[in-house]
Amino acid sequence: MRTVARLVSNPFARSRPRAVHRLAHATVWPRDPSVVHPKYRLPRMHYPRVAGLALLLAASSLGATSTAVHAAPGAGTLAKTHDDTSCARLGPEISETPSAFAACAQAPPTAEASLSADGSPHVEPPGDSRRSAFKAVASVTREEAQSRRRRLTERDDEERPEDGWTLSVLGNPLEISGAVKLRSQANRRLELEKSDSDRTRIQPRLEVELFYPLTDRISAFAELKLDYLRDIQRRDRTGDSSLTLARGESWLRLDQVFGTPIGIQAGRQRFKDAREWWWDEDLDALRLDSTLGEVRVEVAFARLLGRIDNEESLLDPEERGVSRILGHLSWEYAENHQLDAFALRQSDRSPEEPKGRRLDKQREDVSDADLTWLGVRSSGWSKLPFELGKLRYWADAAMVRGDETLRDFDSTRDGRSKVDKVFERRVRGYAMDLGMTFRPDFARSLYLTAGYALGSGPEGDDDEDEQGFRQTGLQDNGVRLGGVDRLRYYGELLDPNLSNLTVQTLGLGWRILDETSIDFVFHQYRQLEATRDLRSTRLRTRPKGKRRQLGREVDLVFGWEEFERLRIKLIGSMFRAGSAFGSKSGEIARRAEFELEVVY
Repeated sequence: MRTVARLVSNPFARSRPRAVHRLAHATVWPRDPSVVHPKYRLPRMHYPRVAGLALLLAASSLGATSTAVHAAPGAGTLAKTHDDTSCARLGPEISETPSAFAACAQAPPTAEASLSADGSPHVEPPGDSRRSAFKAVASVTREEAQSRRRRLTERDDEERPEDGWTLSVLGNPLEISGAVKLRSQANRRLELEKSDSDRTRIQPRLEVELFYPLTDRISAFAELKLDYLRDIQRRDRTGDSSLTLARGESWLRLDQVFGTPIGIQAGRQRFKDAREWWWDEDLDALRLDSTLGEVRVEVAFARLLGRIDNEESLLDPEERGVSRILGHLSWEYAENHQLDAFALRQSDRSPEEPKGRRLDKQREDVSDADLTWLGVRSSGWSKLPFELGKLRYWADAAMVRGDETLRDFDSTRDGRSKVDKVFERRVRGYAMDLGMTFRPDFARSLYLTAGYALGSGPEGDDDEDEQGFRQTGLQDNGVRLGGVDRLRYYGELLDPNLSNLTVQTLGLGWRILDETSIDFVFHQYRQLEATRDLRSTRLRTRPKGKRRQLGREVDLVFGWEEFERLRIKLIGSMFRAGSAFGSKSGEIARRAEFELEVVY
């Protein structure tokens, strides 16, 4: 702790390199892992090593900056002020050599020149040595900070005002931004029959974001989310409420590591691809990225470090022990045309739960999977000949390979769970998603969309032996088809994982005003193999496993963003069950959603 205090109180002290070395050694190579509290201890101490490496890189960057503005030990100093263009001698024991005065004469007013031990001149920035060192680090303007914040934190659906709040902290601008949201959701007949479980949710949220550029290469970001949730049962108007404080993104980033075009970012951070087909999730991770011309490469290692909010009493069992390695390469090979390659390796090292073991219900871990995804994407847009309009296209292809261990649980008399069955299966599958959006020149406010997606199903007769494709579990399947708001392109109500499924999509959109749009989207769903499994949907019922026609859905999405700080979104969806649901065929489920957002 004394080492940390020395670094914080005087980061430019000459003894800093040795202090940093001791701190990094203690952090990266802990001699006694037992000093870590069991609640926060991680297997093999991966993240202390990561944290130590990030701290060492950040401190080295500070050292490289500050060293350039310090005179050598024992050197005299010559200064030039605004009032006097001549150089005054400040170091009494150093003679006034012509080389020193020549260096001082070429410096701007209030600059300092010094003689190193070998007599060579050195000109420093204006001010005394300590102030010069501080200015060399704290030299980020408000415009530079805002530009960097937009580049590192904003997405097309999370833009913040340009004239946000700014405070000066240690000479650098602290950017304060965020949003106040109100979301209301109403779901009806998700069981495809009359039910007492129809509910309405009202969820206000406050988001606070802090962005601070420590230097011209080091940035820090922190985000907190305060949620109030009121869940109301439709039948008797009773319900539950909760207040939750959650951690959002919180990271430290260093650009141009050791003078290279590589950036390193450590902490909880957002991973998001353009179509959210692979990932759109906040993960605790260490990420390396680099941009060379039209090529960008990202590689990351992710693992959940702790609880996300105060409501959780322990780590999510589905995420406990799960490590991920993510890779993304993008290449803009021509103007408005891009190729992407994706890779994800997921390893689950959570504790094994053998058959017959009893445990609390909140510790149920249904699946442990070691899986690898690989895929490519081509996307872009072109102007059609004869001034017909513009055509935007996308084409995704992916495969998954691996093994999975599944468990079935039974309830016990004392309210706990018991592992009733354990079995393993292979996971082998492929998927594709093709589509285009056409905007005609004769009616530029209109746009038409057509898409087709397929995720393979089990190849054997028994789906317990082999399972087909599934998405990564990090996806959100959201994109702008041409309007002002993103929508879930596999359906707002069903919102399925692309597994043993085909989805046909037709859409018609209208830009009513510059920042106002309405989208009408139709989906048709069909299983490749008739099974009772329907992965990750909002429905609370399952198909019968005899027929493949799941049903149809219609979505209506309205977005309004005419004011910079105010956004409104309305969604209405209806799903009509197909023959796969047996006697429930023809039943209709409904969903409505309203969202109001004020950004600052």
